[in-house]
Amino acid sequence: MQDHYLNRMIRAWSSRLALLLVVCIITSTDADAIQFGRRIHQWGRFRPGSWVVMRQGMESLDPEGQVVNRSVSETKMTLADADDQALTLKVQSSLEIGGRKLENPPQELRQGPLGDPISVGAVAQELPSEDVTIQGRAIRCEVRRAESVVGPRRQIVTTWVNPNVAPYVLRKITSTVDAASGKTLGETVMEVVSLSTERRVLARNRTVAEVRTVQRHARGQTTTQAICCPEIPGGVVSQTTQEFDAGGQLIRRTSVELVDFETK
Repeated sequence: MQDHYLNRMIRAWSSRLALLLVVCIITSTDADAIQFGRRIHQWGRFRPGSWVVMRQGMESLDPEGQVVNRSVSETKMTLADADDQALTLKVQSSLEIGGRKLENPPQELRQGPLGDPISVGAVAQELPSEDVTIQGRAIRCEVRRAESVVGPRRQIVTTWVNPNVAPYVLRKITSTVDAASGKTLGETVMEVVSLSTERRVLARNRTVAEVRTVQRHARGQTTTQAICCPEIPGGVVSQTTQEFDAGGQLIRRTSVELVDFETK
């Protein structure tokens, strides 16, 4: 019975981990591929065989704010294949919980050329250029909107892109709408809040950017602060995430740190 419970837990954890890493690492859309190609994407600019290893700590809290569960995990993500139509990531992870280490079966994630899930019939359009202001600096961006329908839901993704300023996608808003009623079911806003900051990353000074992501949905809100570097496959050097329930109660917090990487 205990092993069955642990197996269910690791499956749920691995799905959450894969979603957390991919949502925060992937910041571009298929619409961007029309003009800029894979080079602005945090994985697409690297060759197959490039990889990263990330370590994650997660804590679950009770209504009184006390930690009721802790886990530590390590994940290796490898770019298996990339072309102008799609990219494939292989994910191998392990979880340490309650003094036990559990290996998760390898997973394969296949996405569009710049990271969003592959969808059929997506419609993209260019909007008038706009400025995105970061630390008082106005940066002119090309704006693109892509809309797709997946089952009963419609997804609208708007991106602000400057191909000369890393991390290139400087703002992104993703809205999920009920196709029948038009009601907004959730919204995720990603914004770059600082640029061109020097930070020590694995024994070397590298130029990084700070990215903030806020996801709102019926169950609550998730906020993520990430340090990103264009020299790292996947982009993430470190990130912290807080998850709140619908009443604003903090229920989970997560930290992720880069352990190692290799580029091809």
